[in-house]
Amino acid sequence: AWQTAGAPSKESWAFTALGVLGNDDTARKLTPLIRAWPGESQHKRATVGLDILAAIGSDIALMQLNGIAQKLKFKALQERAKEKIADIAESRELTVAELEDRLAPDLGLDDNGSLLLDFGPRQFTVSFDETLKPFVRDVSGSRLKD
Repeated sequence: AWQTAGAPSKESWAFTALGVLGNDDTARKLTPLIRAWPGESQHKRATVGLDILAAIGSDIALMQLNGIAQKLKFKALQERAKEKIADIAESRELTVAELEDRLAPDLGLDDNGSLLLDFGPRQFTVSFDETLKPFVRDVSGSRLKD
């Protein structure tokens, strides 16, 4: 609503409040705007957007922030996002690599990288080999043919 109203600077509290009131959906909607704003001479607004993603702090918000840190054509904003990720990692007593690893989606896989498919009386386990090719085992542990 704030942006629809022309994003008046005297009402910028409505934007920064997203850091407190926002959720994963907010982060998903905000990220494309953050990526576009520097190209519209709105670098400061984009920087505040990074702060909002960091303040939301959920895994999804941090995944979005890390995505900006990894790839963005506006290098100054990308560097600022990298700084935010480094600050967050430090505050959690993690390295940047450890934080990035925790932000990677697990796709529903367990700690062994497998997924149990339960079809009532029939169960199968999907796993991945060393080349990340999926394979299936039945309940007895026998590997099924492709």
